[in-house]
Amino acid sequence: MQNNNVTDRTCSIYQGRGWTNGQECSAMEVCRNCNPGEACFVPDSYLVYNVASYGRVKGEDAMMQEIFANGPIAVSIAVT
Repeated sequence: MQNNNVTDRTCSIYQGRGWTNGQECSAMEVCRNCNPGEACFVPDSYLVYNVASYGRVKGEDAMMQEIFANGPIAVSIAVT
C-alpha cells in the first residue's frame, strides 16, 4: 500500500481466478458504482487508499508515543 494505491473493497471486489478453476479475467470487472433504481456506471474517479509510512513498534509505551506523534496505528498479532 505504500508503493501502490488500493481501491475501496466495494470498487474492486476480489474474485479468486486461476488456471485450475476455469474462470478467466473479464473486461467487465472494472470499478463501477450503482445507485438504487438506476443503471450501474463507471465513475470518473474513485477513492484510493495508501499508507505514508510503516515500520515496527514494540511495547505499549512505544505504541502510545507513535499514536501521539503520528495518529492511528494498525496492529497485527501472530498466534499459533
